[in-house]
Amino acid sequence: MSFDEKTNDLLNDIIAEYAEFDLEDVVKILPKIIIHLDLYSQKGGLEQRESIIKMFKHIVDKTDGPGDDTLFDPIIKRLIPGMIDLLIEVDKGKIKLRNKKCLKFICK
Repeated sequence: MSFDEKTNDLLNDIIAEYAEFDLEDVVKILPKIIIHLDLYSQKGGLEQRESIIKMFKHIVDKTDGPGDDTLFDPIIKRLIPGMIDLLIEVDKGKIKLRNKKCLKFICK
């Protein structure tokens, strides 16, 4: 996969930091990738989503995940798009993970 120089630098930093990549790391890495794309890319919406997925798949290929990579890497790659969609929906407030309990006149 080919990326521009700044994206390669970011991916190399992420790969070094998360050498033993796990699905739990997606939540930690996603904001870094989104900020990078917002700063250095003109892509939006679906194009940005596809770039994020492509970058994560590259990270999975270059890192050592749990267990046998020939078995788990394809599974992780298939889970990433759904996880990214879910995290973006949570961030946009479309999905609430916790229901606040409070008085009607205090909480909105």
